[in-house]
Amino acid sequence: SRSTGVGDSLLDRLVLEIRTLRPSLAPSLAKATEAGLDEAGRLILALAPETANLWQARLGSEAARAALTQAAENVTGRKPREVVIETRGESATPAPRVSRRELMDRARKDPVVKALFDQFGAVVIDTQPAEGS
Repeated sequence: SRSTGVGDSLLDRLVLEIRTLRPSLAPSLAKATEAGLDEAGRLILALAPETANLWQARLGSEAARAALTQAAENVTGRKPREVVIETRGESATPAPRVSRRELMDRARKDPVVKALFDQFGAVVIDTQPAEGS
């Protein structure tokens, strides 16, 4: 599981090892919230519900699973039977949906947007909520 010490939890050690074996996978693995070996010899990686869809495909590919298996063996001295990726934890309550009109009003009132209007004669044509909000 994730700990407060640097480099001492299984997840921290796996991230460090995967940086050597497959550096492109390290940022995805770092998004896991927990890692552990169960009684059946499986490597269990837990992802938060908010990020599970994004990272599960990346960590679940055949090549990623092979690299994770090798990293776990290097770190623990035991080769995991398989790699299991789970979603754990409570999903954050999604923010209420904001109407386009409200977004346009917010944009027009924003000091940075006003400065762009004044300096460059900019016009707000459309607004969309930022990703994750």
